[in-house]
Amino acid sequence: MNENNQPPLLTFASLNCRGLKKTKTQKHKPYFHQIRSLSYDIIALQETHATDFETQHFFDLSFHAASSTWTKHCGLVSFNENLLILPLWSSIDGRILAATITHRQHFFSPITIYVIYAPAQRIDQPPFFNQLYSLFNSLHQTVSRSIMLGDFNYNLHSTHRHSLINRHWTQWLHASWFDPFAQEPHMMHAPTFFGHQGTSNIAFILLSGDLIARAKSPQISFVSNRTDHHAVSIKLHLFDQQFGPGIWKINPYLADNDNFCDKLYHFLNEGIKHLPSTYACLQWDHLKSQLQQLQHSYITCNTPVTANSEHTGSIRDTIQQELVSTEKEIDQVTDQEGNILALRSGHRWRELGERSNKYFYRCLRERHQRQNITALQTQEGLIVHNNNDLLDCAHQFYHQLYTATPVQDHHINELFRSTPSSAKLSADDCVYLTSDWNDDDLTACLKKVPFHSSPGIDGIPYTILKVILRHPGCHSLFLQVLNEASKYGRFPPTWQRSVVTLLPKKGDLTLLKNWRPISLSCTDGKIFTRLLTTRLIGPCQQLIQNQQTEFLPQRFIADNGLATRLIMDIAHHYNIPGIALGIDMEKAYDRVHPQYLRSIFTLFGFPDTLANNLCSLFFNTSLCINGFTFASPRRNIPNIPDSTPPPLKYLAYADDTLVFLSRPSELQALLDLIQLYNSASNGKINREKTTAISLSGKRQLSWIATLTRAGIGGWHDSSSPHPVIYLGFPLSSSKSQLKYFLDALLDKTVSYAQMLSSRSLSIQGRGLVSNSLLLSKIWHCIRILPITKSYLQQLRSIIYQYVIQQAFPPVSFATCSRPRKEGGLGILDPIAHHSALQLRWITPLLDPTTDADASFLTPIIKFCLQLFSQSSSFLYPLVFPQRRLRPLSSFGSFKSFFRCIDTLHLKVDWTNITSLTVRKFPLSCIVAKGHDTSHQEFLHHQQLWHEILVKDAFQYNVPTQQLHLRNPQQRRRHRHRVKDFFDLLDAGKYVLTYEFSCLINSSSTTLPIHQPTTLFISAQFLNNIPIINITTKLYRAQFLLHFNQLPDWYPCASKAKWKTFWNIRPEFNLTFFDIIATTLLQIWSAHWQFVFHQTTFWSTGVIAKTILHLRKIHLEQQHAFSQHF
Repeated sequence: MNENNQPPLLTFASLNCRGLKKTKTQKHKPYFHQIRSLSYDIIALQETHATDFETQHFFDLSFHAASSTWTKHCGLVSFNENLLILPLWSSIDGRILAATITHRQHFFSPITIYVIYAPAQRIDQPPFFNQLYSLFNSLHQTVSRSIMLGDFNYNLHSTHRHSLINRHWTQWLHASWFDPFAQEPHMMHAPTFFGHQGTSNIAFILLSGDLIARAKSPQISFVSNRTDHHAVSIKLHLFDQQFGPGIWKINPYLADNDNFCDKLYHFLNEGIKHLPSTYACLQWDHLKSQLQQLQHSYITCNTPVTANSEHTGSIRDTIQQELVSTEKEIDQVTDQEGNILALRSGHRWRELGERSNKYFYRCLRERHQRQNITALQTQEGLIVHNNNDLLDCAHQFYHQLYTATPVQDHHINELFRSTPSSAKLSADDCVYLTSDWNDDDLTACLKKVPFHSSPGIDGIPYTILKVILRHPGCHSLFLQVLNEASKYGRFPPTWQRSVVTLLPKKGDLTLLKNWRPISLSCTDGKIFTRLLTTRLIGPCQQLIQNQQTEFLPQRFIADNGLATRLIMDIAHHYNIPGIALGIDMEKAYDRVHPQYLRSIFTLFGFPDTLANNLCSLFFNTSLCINGFTFASPRRNIPNIPDSTPPPLKYLAYADDTLVFLSRPSELQALLDLIQLYNSASNGKINREKTTAISLSGKRQLSWIATLTRAGIGGWHDSSSPHPVIYLGFPLSSSKSQLKYFLDALLDKTVSYAQMLSSRSLSIQGRGLVSNSLLLSKIWHCIRILPITKSYLQQLRSIIYQYVIQQAFPPVSFATCSRPRKEGGLGILDPIAHHSALQLRWITPLLDPTTDADASFLTPIIKFCLQLFSQSSSFLYPLVFPQRRLRPLSSFGSFKSFFRCIDTLHLKVDWTNITSLTVRKFPLSCIVAKGHDTSHQEFLHHQQLWHEILVKDAFQYNVPTQQLHLRNPQQRRRHRHRVKDFFDLLDAGKYVLTYEFSCLINSSSTTLPIHQPTTLFISAQFLNNIPIINITTKLYRAQFLLHFNQLPDWYPCASKAKWKTFWNIRPEFNLTFFDIIATTLLQIWSAHWQFVFHQTTFWSTGVIAKTILHLRKIHLEQQHAFSQHF
């Protein structure tokens, strides 16, 4: 398929919506949905009766109008967010409405629309048209870029009524306006009004002479039974953009077509035999260049045609088989069209089943309009529209962007001076990086490539590339290409040409800086970079600091957000001065200098051949925009941190850097380092977008003055109304800022849920949408926030109300959250899932085998747990809630931790406890209540002993390595509470636990003196699952009721049984509609008998009657079928 941009079309329509005001009742609300479902961009409405503002506002909400204007009799509504309606004037009686239609980004010149609704009574029409003619005549304007549409209440093409109308009006109308329906004679006289006394053609759309050539596809469409009028519509090409040749692409779904794969295999057999005698890279490109002709010939020869088949024998015996075969072919064609439309529109259909091609068409049109550039601003400030001027403007912008400023070697050497000499690749790593790839490497890489990935200039997607590489000759040739590219730098020419797609950002879209360029490389070239990246990950792990959480596996973006919030919590609690400086580098990726990158490779000891080949590949690339090839600008890759800063001095995620400064004097040192980096790498800091965040939340005047002198004006503290967003996470300095963010997040979820409610989805579809669209937007930011349980309950309520809307009888949220294989919807419970997200940081704390270098955050969390709980091990506050002192519990980040940990029900493994380690345990964990002690009394004393440790009541004897009762003279902490403890112990109110008693009485020679504290936690979770193997799915499952705890009426069949049930071939040839309708009928009948005749409701009898009724329907259908043939 050829992905060249087709001119986007806008649909304009007109409808006499008689009865629209009645839709304020719930009974008539589907009328609005019926009008919206026609997917018009602009619709003119007549007979609206919008006499007051309240009615007009109700219409806007019901239509989901992007823009609108109303009078008493007319209305103009825009369903397209990019089209704005600006009212010009209207007549006193409200039957004439004039407005201007503009594009938000000025992608076309404004057009004028006149909406007219003439009186229905003949006696009122002559004066109305006289007034209308006088009104247009008084404007003294030439009719251009104008549309007139509405309801004249007379046939425009009939001369029967013209005698009653002003002759000057009709002459002016036919001279200045043109009817697009005249292009379709069979539609020009088609009726648009269906009254009791007959039909007529009274609706119209007229265009000015300069627009008539841009019109196409006139349509007359039925809308609803609520009105006796049909809608008339046309499509207009208003965009003045010229389009390039575009990029040819192979349909990726041809990889599933056996016929095409056979032809491709035969083509490759012949192509391999006739390759030119040259380098392997050129042979490979030559082979790829022939694929376009192969696909074109295949599609031409395999276009679906309708063929008449001659049948012999009895039709009665073969008609069912033919119907099944035909329906299967129709399903395949429909499914293929849906897949292609989904691919072109950039959307994925998550539900298995029928696709909505209408939805994909709408998304495809919106995508083309969104990516269409019709006007650009030059460097001189001029706005250009011509295609050649647009290309020149783009060429100048990107040439200036990618042109490197010369860098000096002494700046690079000075920057690298602090790099440790040990930060180099070993000789084994260099040999590994330059070794040849084999079949296993290529096969493993092909298994990981995605299906949905846009191809490059050659138009070959991954699915087709996989089919090509199954051919033995192509497989060996491609391996040769990969190895020659790695050793000698011989790349296929297509690898050094990139297709650039521009995606709009916020701001003025006439400026190219507000368009994000996305470069699309060839898929076979991305195989090369994937293989190379796989090899680079291991050696580079030791070169890149832990604080850089991008580009490497097992590094997580949320670590940056959580670490920053933890630092701010500590600074706020202890009033520690300092700031976090969020540095914004201008075009950080685009400005990396090739000389700097080559020096990086040399510094870290990369092989010279690999460094030269990579620089040649990335910096000698040509860009192709809209099918036009530009000169060769530079390419870029992410820069590697080149120094080792103090621990937690900075956090980085790609080019998003956050630097922590404790004193104002450190700012100038940081700016000097940044300036040195800029001189060495061609970088540039954007000081206007750089923001300083007060760590303590207080206003620090010394910092503000220092930042102002440095040209950094962004400052944030507790007095700011909104939090700073860093990597999508809110950095709040006050409770009000956090509340503002959470409330806004909740409002966005409610609005999004209301928008999705207008779609006609089943309850299973709404369950899928809840997880994939509604909740997926929330988990990223709230996983590090101290979310209260009430907030999560509000979120649960929003999801629940969205899912069960109009569902009767309503089901509980517990049922909705059960897995789909158990009859539920699989909806994620916000309370359970928010706790499950904390496992990302909790599991490494409980796993003694965790690599200390896996994450920079784990040692910080361990240190904070140990420091602020005043314990010798970070595990004590995790296992014992009594050891969580107030400073530790006040940090918002740890509140979510402890909520999750408490649900894990961690237990002490007493087999690994020594007399030395038990001294740090809370006293309440070594006692149990006696026979005469009530549960309430036990809980009361547990609360009193909350802060007492075992070492406060028992003394450790070093020579014997045993515990003994501490004498009253030796008790220094909580003397009175310890005395009460022993008194209750002697009275039999409490007893020591069996494990602690064994520990006291055990022989000292059998106990090691030093025991790792990481082993005193039981390694088992629920159902004997190791703690380190807990997943979020297993964690959420513990919140669900087990089958033996569910009500008796809940269907407890296994997944296998349900699958067997749905695969059973029905005995009768019936539809599911017949089965469901018949079953409901018998249930209603049995219920009727139970209510009015006191007959027992017998489920077995209902089933038997249902089967009998279904058999009757089956026999009637068989008889009717035999009679027909």
